[in-house]
Amino acid sequence: VCVATTLYDAYDNGYDVTLLSDCSSTDLPELQKLTEKNVEAKFGTVCKSTDIEL
Repeated sequence: VCVATTLYDAYDNGYDVTLLSDCSSTDLPELQKLTEKNVEAKFGTVCKSTDIEL
C-alpha cells in the first residue's frame, strides 16, 4: 500500500513512474499482482531491477 500510494502521488504530480517488482513486497501475493497490473494498465511501467540500466 505504501509503495502504491507513492506511485500514485508521483504520477499525479507529473512524474513518470516505474515499479520495480522485485524491490517491493507484501504479505499478500495477490495484492502485489493486483498493484502491478494496476500500475501497468493505468499509469506506469513495471519491471525488475535487473532491467534498469544506469
